[in-house]
Amino acid sequence: MPIVQVTTSLTKEQIPKDFTKTFSAFLAETLDKPIEKITLVITCDALVCNAGDESPFMLISIISIARFNEKDNPGYTDKISTFVKEETKLPGNKIQIVYTDLQPHMVGKGK
Repeated sequence: MPIVQVTTSLTKEQIPKDFTKTFSAFLAETLDKPIEKITLVITCDALVCNAGDESPFMLISIISIARFNEKDNPGYTDKISTFVKEETKLPGNKIQIVYTDLQPHMVGKGK
């Protein structure tokens, strides 16, 4: 069920061509969730100011059921930020990740 929303000031052309597929597969493995449950949305060309600076930046919001906690989140951050740095060439301090843990009743899916 993880829903991953990426907002970045990078242009679509600056995102690797197969990034949506490779990042989805990476997240499925990292979060121990089936890839069929991963939804990834990437919004490029966002106007972003981080710490008073408008240089390239990426905000990654990950929403999931029963996955995030104080113990595991730092490991997720290390793995995800390393992957994103390698793929996009963004410096680590320009990647921010927000984790939201939901109860199952907080998510609906159309039939």
